[in-house]
Amino acid sequence: MENGNESNFYEKGIDNTVWLAEEQMRMASERTYLAWIRTGLTSVGLGVAAAKFLVFRNVLNQTTGRWAGVLLIIWGLSIFVFALLSYKKNYSKLRIFKVNKHALVPLVLITTALVIITLILLALILD
Repeated sequence: MENGNESNFYEKGIDNTVWLAEEQMRMASERTYLAWIRTGLTSVGLGVAAAKFLVFRNVLNQTTGRWAGVLLIIWGLSIFVFALLSYKKNYSKLRIFKVNKHALVPLVLITTALVIITLILLALILD
C-alpha cells in the first residue's frame, strides 16, 4: 500500500468508529426515553385500574381509591413530560455530532398523543 492509501484507510476507520459511537449514544438515549414512557404507561394503567375497576363497599375506600388512581394518572403524565424533556436534553448534546434534525419530531408526536389520551382518561375518571 502506498502511504496515501494507508492514511485514507485509517481515517475512514476512525470516521466509522465515530459514527458507530454516535449511533450507539442515540439508540441508548431512545431506549431510555422508551423505558420512561413504559413506566408512565404502567402508572396510568394502575391509576385507571385503581380509580375505575377496584370495587369497594365503603364510600371512604371508594373515594380513596378514586383519588389514588387520579394521582397515579397525574404521576404518569408527569413521567411522559419528564421523558420528553430528558430526551430533548440528550438530543441537544448529541447535536454536536450532527444528529438528524428531524429525529425529535416523532417522539414529540408520540408524547403529545400519550398526554392527550391520558387527559381524556383522566376526564372520564373524574366525570
